[in-house]
Amino acid sequence: MIIKIRSRRDLNEASRKDLLRKSRSQSKDRFNKRLNYQVSNFRGVDLSELFEHDYFVFKTPIKDYVCVIAYPGVLTELRNVVKETHGDIHKVNLQMVIKALRRSFDKTDDIRVDCTCPDFYYRFSYVATVNGYKYGVQQSIPADKTNPNDDLGATCKHLDLLLSNKRWLTKAASVVNALIKTYPDKAALYLYDEDEIVKDDDEEIEDDSEEVDDVEVVNDNQVDDNSEDNLEPQDEVTQDTSEDEETL
Repeated sequence: MIIKIRSRRDLNEASRKDLLRKSRSQSKDRFNKRLNYQVSNFRGVDLSELFEHDYFVFKTPIKDYVCVIAYPGVLTELRNVVKETHGDIHKVNLQMVIKALRRSFDKTDDIRVDCTCPDFYYRFSYVATVNGYKYGVQQSIPADKTNPNDDLGATCKHLDLLLSNKRWLTKAASVVNALIKTYPDKAALYLYDEDEIVKDDDEEIEDDSEEVDDVEVVNDNQVDDNSEDNLEPQDEVTQDTSEDEETL
């Protein structure tokens, strides 16, 4: 699938599958190089975006660069997961959070990405801006020399890694789970009915860069190895597995 360049007045976001299909079909060699990299830091969850806008923003270093994956609806999907399992919304556990992260990752057509590597900056940041999937500062300079025909894929190999393999979400879910338990009142808007919410209008959400580092990640619920997603946590994400990357 080729994502065609559109007018800036007609931006259209992309799904995870859209970006993967484009990268696989147009730049197979670059796409395969994603297997040379790994995710080792899973704590870069933006606290403010999560609780103020139900927007999951995950920043992680890969090699010498910083990658960003962002998408909406995690807490909304978490509420759905709890209802499906007839669980207690006040007793959210790690397995529920993992399912919510993975499902919303696959459902959304509003994936946003960014990477500080030169490959993304010079070849893909303008295309990502025009096509509505660039996270953060938008790129106004066309890639006339480095990617003039938008036929080199959708993203760099670092982002290909994050988009193609969902195992890193299991570790990131531990952080989200810890944040929900540490700040349950901030998740109340999305998880509870209005008559259950007790909200302090004067309360402010502090900057996430320090808050996340202070949250202890504890796996307070065992993840069922036989669950629908085979969600056993991994220490590092190095390559794709059959259950985590569908055939596109």
